Amino acid sequence: MKLRILNNSVRLRLSMDDMDDIQNTGSCFASCQLPGGVLSYGIELTEDLSEMSILLDHNTLKVQISASNYSAFHHSSDEGIYQENETAGQSYKIAVERDYKCLTPRSENEDRLFDNPREHH
Repeated sequence: MKLRILNNSVRLRLSMDDMDDIQNTGSCFASCQLPGGVLSYGIELTEDLSEMSILLDHNTLKVQISASNYSAFHHSSDEGIYQENETAGQSYKIAVERDYKCLTPRSENEDRLFDNPREHH
């Protein structure tokens, strides 16, 4: 799972294995060891929400998605789920996307990434 943050926008990119783990277990988390601590991030399915939300608790960034919305995404060919929320007058964006293989060669192992739809054009 890849995490990208730009200002008030958080994007998680999911491999095939990440998507299957979420569908089968209800969550998937990754972590990054940094000086001073560990940053954990991931997705948790819930039935209590009608839209995506994001929480930061201690050193864990958690995106919550309803199980039914995630299941619809998992079984579709949609690129992602996108939402813009507002809390205390501050807006933020959440994106959960499929992670596609790059169009240019990279040293990263991309075996479990999705085929890039632009590759065939």
